[in-house]
Amino acid sequence: MQVSASLYSQNTKFSLEFRNARVVDVLEAIENQSEFRFAYSAEYIDMNRKVNVDLKGKSIEQTLGVLFEGTGVTYSITDRHILLFQADQMSNVSTQQKSVSGTVTDSSGGDFREFQ
Repeated sequence: MQVSASLYSQNTKFSLEFRNARVVDVLEAIENQSEFRFAYSAEYIDMNRKVNVDLKGKSIEQTLGVLFEGTGVTYSITDRHILLFQADQMSNVSTQQKSVSGTVTDSSGGDFREFQ
């Protein structure tokens, strides 16, 4: 599955031409031309920022690199889902740890195991 997602990402090329367009409009065009879907928080990323984009035959990585150059916005591609976030947000997420504990039981009356 990861290989096909990687191939889709590598093989999908974009031709986009926008003048004085909002970032959100460019992302919508990418979604309309592909199977990619974006997730982001407009609280942290200025989706109304105006951009000029003139790309022909570029990969999603190249396209996003041009679109967000110099903004501190980075991305993560998983399958056909693209998560946009500020680079400094990633360090905050990676330092959070949660502990989970409980009991798993077999509904047929079998053994159970505890975990932490």
